[in-house]
Amino acid sequence: MKKIIFFLLFEFLNFVKVYSICPVNDAAICFTQSDFDSAFLKAAINNNITENLIVSSLNMEGVCLDKKAPIYGHFERREVDQFVLDQNRFTTVAIAAIQNLKSIWNLSKAQLRKCLKNIKTNSICSPIQINCDPSNTTYYRVSGSCNNKLNPTFGSKHTPLIRLLEDGYDDGYETMSNARVIESARTDSIKANAARGSDDTLQTETPNDMSTMAFQILTHELLMTVKTQITNDSEGGGFNCCNDKNDSFIGNLIKKNKYCIPISVKSNDDCYSGKTQCINYIRSFRSFDRCDISNAPSLVNFHTPYIDCELIYNEKTLKHLEENDGFFAFENDTKIIEILVGYDRRSMQLPGLLIYLSFYVRLHNNLVTEFLSVQPKISKASAMFEARRITCAVFQKLAIDLIKTIIDFKIPSTKCYDPNINPQVSVEFNIAFRAMHYFIRDQMGVYDRNNFLVQSGIRTKTPILTDQSVLIDNTDFYKDNKCGCTHGLLDTSWNLGGLGRQTSCAFFTKKNNEIGTDLRSWDFQSGREMGEPSYASYLQAFQGVKIPCDKNIPLTSYTRFDPIDLNFLINRHQNKLHEMSLSVGIDFEKRDNALGTATEFFIKEQLSRTICGDRFWYNHANGIFTDSQRDKINSIDFSQLLCMVNSCNGTRIQNSPFSSPGSLNRKSLCLSPSEIVAGFDLQNW
Repeated sequence: MKKIIFFLLFEFLNFVKVYSICPVNDAAICFTQSDFDSAFLKAAINNNITENLIVSSLNMEGVCLDKKAPIYGHFERREVDQFVLDQNRFTTVAIAAIQNLKSIWNLSKAQLRKCLKNIKTNSICSPIQINCDPSNTTYYRVSGSCNNKLNPTFGSKHTPLIRLLEDGYDDGYETMSNARVIESARTDSIKANAARGSDDTLQTETPNDMSTMAFQILTHELLMTVKTQITNDSEGGGFNCCNDKNDSFIGNLIKKNKYCIPISVKSNDDCYSGKTQCINYIRSFRSFDRCDISNAPSLVNFHTPYIDCELIYNEKTLKHLEENDGFFAFENDTKIIEILVGYDRRSMQLPGLLIYLSFYVRLHNNLVTEFLSVQPKISKASAMFEARRITCAVFQKLAIDLIKTIIDFKIPSTKCYDPNINPQVSVEFNIAFRAMHYFIRDQMGVYDRNNFLVQSGIRTKTPILTDQSVLIDNTDFYKDNKCGCTHGLLDTSWNLGGLGRQTSCAFFTKKNNEIGTDLRSWDFQSGREMGEPSYASYLQAFQGVKIPCDKNIPLTSYTRFDPIDLNFLINRHQNKLHEMSLSVGIDFEKRDNALGTATEFFIKEQLSRTICGDRFWYNHANGIFTDSQRDKINSIDFSQLLCMVNSCNGTRIQNSPFSSPGSLNRKSLCLSPSEIVAGFDLQNW
């Protein structure tokens, strides 16, 4: 009898333990932790995945079956290609497992969300402790750890991301919700700021600036940033997304107008302090219902020129920027920079976008010129439209690929930049973008237009900076750090020299004619994989002090910005854009046909830029290159390509330019172009 009682007691305790993950009153219909693990294993086997893996699912902080092979996290260079190939398979496993559980247990969307919320993963995916050497201020680990000295695990391998907000999937586990039900951007910001003070939340998740700028580009350029001044230029009128009487949220108007997405403000908002309940916002758009070449688009916010070539396509307020019948035909890179900086403040609203725009313009013009040369009978308007289509696709693909390993969502490529077909931003993407704003404010403080530091609404008597600023507060309303504006991180109110020095100091350096390991990479994801010093490190080093660009400093030796450095930076990143070009060209053409004009041009352009092609895009063009061609590309010393920029004048370089120095990564003399391509027969192409 005692044995029977003991057995029943054991079974009861086991039942309580098994179902302790389930919500109250849902135990009878909720799957167990064991069910969940088994479903994942079964889904993995069904998808021919036999290795150990970590899956960060769509609805949990990080579900993992083993610590050895991360899905979220960042890989060393040799692992990147395999990671990209495997990512979709692993995501499929997560979705298949959840679908199976939902079907077996016949769960509703709400029940499924409750069950998934209570699955325990902390014991499986516990944060990895990383100790960074505080004396090592120059080089960071190749694994990605110690990228951020304040949060050394952020960006490193084996560190799944956490969820700051409740998931909002339409079906409970996979499909994206409509933007109408997504929490307010203000709510996102408040929760992100609150989470940063917790040791067990953002300790490993505080974003560094590598991911910051990637999210800024995606949010502003692809997902339509907000705009307060709402005007339909074709009719000269406008509309209000808030109620004029009590300034509150109007649901009917949102349903009535597809462009209207106001942001609701809660009464306890730190910034607005109950002064308003609604911000009259609309999602920006390229133009009202105009997606064909017969109508020139109209600029509707600060950032559209970076996604739709607005500066090139007859925008009426920018006639002074146009040459050669409406598209840029500058003879040198410096001219592009001077014009964009000197006449159009929008070009520097976000850090780095000036650089992107200059490459965007050059790629577009190269395509137009090529199309007109190979097809002289087509009109210039048609050539420009085709170039615009391809260039937009290149930019979108570039931006999307940057965050593939950071967050799970899908953005379809689109020829027409229109809210109706643009994807809605998901909760986790929204919070990932918003979370970074506080980081820069917290590090730097806020400066007004006259370079006075604003502290608790009181301006200091003495200007902090003389010829450049780090953070600009551009309105009288924002008077404290809680409301600090980050859009003016690089402002164009200074001359080219001041602006240029800040850009140079922030992202790359050249010392003693040697290209150093702290060379800043504009390829954000590459920077995270290889453990480069981040822009956040730069912010941390210069808190509110003038940047000593003309002096050597302990962290790195930043050089004064000059045409030589400018040309080097532009030439270097130009190659990055061309890396994306071939795969985009192939997307426009059928793989089973002979190469078309666009793809042939991309190959030609890539070879002309890097002499021997690049390892990135040929890997993504299966069936295009022969085995011998791949072998030849693999034999090329990529590091030597950096030496080939004549304006750089570097004499020595590390074999692996973006990794830490050591016995296996020594500096060697730069070879001449003829030495690099010796034995490489371009006729094979």
